[in-house]
Amino acid sequence: MGETLLNTKYLMRITEILKPSTPEQARIKALSANKDRAADALKAERERQKRAKALKALKALQSTAP
Repeated sequence: MGETLLNTKYLMRITEILKPSTPEQARIKALSANKDRAADALKAERERQKRAKALKALKALQSTAP
């Protein structure tokens, strides 16, 4: 399945080079890319907050230990 997906992306890029996208298609592509970037940023922020919370809990445990 991964090979098929890779081939599909490759063929899609060739098609994009040969035939420019319409303004509507370009807008959809840009919005989709923005959505993907926002999803990645959200995931990264959630992970950052989890690490910060875990680090804070660890420091609290270390400060109460004799």
